[in-house]
Amino acid sequence: MVGGLDVTKALIDEGEFWKQVPLKYKSETKKQKQEAPTTNTTTPANQPVKQLSKEELNLKLKGLIETAPVMLFMKGSPDAPRCGFSSKVVERLKKNKIDFKSFDILSDETVRSGLKVR
Repeated sequence: MVGGLDVTKALIDEGEFWKQVPLKYKSETKKQKQEAPTTNTTTPANQPVKQLSKEELNLKLKGLIETAPVMLFMKGSPDAPRCGFSSKVVERLKKNKIDFKSFDILSDETVRSGLKVR
């Protein structure tokens, strides 16, 4: 998992970004990337967040991370970012023609909280 705009920007600028991506994703065809399932889920408003064990949380996060060569955990979506950080990361990834999937952390408090403690 690569984190932070500054880290991502530096890796791209230094040509090191793709060294962070698992080998199995580097040989994916464009068709396979386009057919990858969307991973965004929503948690209905006012619904209590299910508490997951550490193991369950790790499995959930691993499943999300392994869905795409680059998984961006962001506020909002690439078409409608909900904060400046998310907007800048999406802009940078698109500018460099990096294929990525995203997950709206505002839609799942369990994922959002889990990423904060990592």
